[in-house]
Amino acid sequence: MPTSTRARLAALLCLLLASLCLAAPAAQPLDSPMPLDEQAMLKAAATVTHQAFPEADTALVDDNVLTIYQQDGTSVTWDDMAYKVLTEKGRKSLQTLSLYYCASYGKAQFRFITLHKADGSRVELPIDKLTREMVEPSQMQSNIYNPNDK
Repeated sequence: MPTSTRARLAALLCLLLASLCLAAPAAQPLDSPMPLDEQAMLKAAATVTHQAFPEADTALVDDNVLTIYQQDGTSVTWDDMAYKVLTEKGRKSLQTLSLYYCASYGKAQFRFITLHKADGSRVELPIDKLTREMVEPSQMQSNIYNPNDK
């Protein structure tokens, strides 16, 4: 790989830390009770390189899923994820993150998205400006349409 391409890819390397909360009832706190350890995640991400994983465009560095069930049958699920982008193709593939759910039974939302760039800087992305809710598009190809499938 030419040095200029390598330098551009190195500049594009960023770490995506996305935390989302699924089906959260109003009485439950929305902050994850077990968020990823940011320092440990960054240390693990440093070991993930394009040389170590030459076929990968992105790598899942860490993923912590916690579901708490209530006596009334409701639940809250937190999924804290950290990805490392290894190539330009990987950067493009993570430009859109999707959460699928049925509005009849719950809701899904991103709580925060943080980019950790290759130069060490950290950027908190504005969730309210970057997210939208839409009907799940694959339904349009079938005769079964449920506007609650998001």
